[in-house]
Amino acid sequence: MELLTIRRETPADRSCVDEILRQAFGGAVEADLVETLRTRRRLSISLVAHKEGKAIGYVAFSPVQVEGSHASRARALGLAPLAVVPSQQGHGVGSRLVEAGVAAAARSGWDLIFVLGEPDYYGRFGFVTAAAHRLHWEQICPEPYFMVNELRRGTLTQVSGIVRYDKAFTLV
Repeated sequence: MELLTIRRETPADRSCVDEILRQAFGGAVEADLVETLRTRRRLSISLVAHKEGKAIGYVAFSPVQVEGSHASRARALGLAPLAVVPSQQGHGVGSRLVEAGVAAAARSGWDLIFVLGEPDYYGRFGFVTAAAHRLHWEQICPEPYFMVNELRRGTLTQVSGIVRYDKAFTLV
């Protein structure tokens, strides 16, 4: 049985992460985004999945701002990007990366995690529609796809407003 390991990204992983992102998304946009977030020191959690000694998956979490009612009370992250090389997709690597990232965020004292993604997929990890909690992404998107995961119980009853990602996301 092939063992999957997930660990924090190291500087030696940069080229592997770049390649994972390029393969998974078919271009350089997400790789450039991650490099910009690195340069700006905006990667709070950055994990790499390895199988048989080879990097096959990646997930990043960066701080986001919630602007609105009592927003200063919430420490929030955005999950993006999540990538798995095409040959390994559909085998649970992405799920393991999300689970590991959510657990790391909870251990580190973050209150909320936001994601723009498929509700059926991210709902398995505790994400719910953000609009139902008076939280909206700064961009226009169908409401069910912008989601939030409450890591610190009670946070969602204390905050509302607009969620703003790092400016690097507007460059992609």
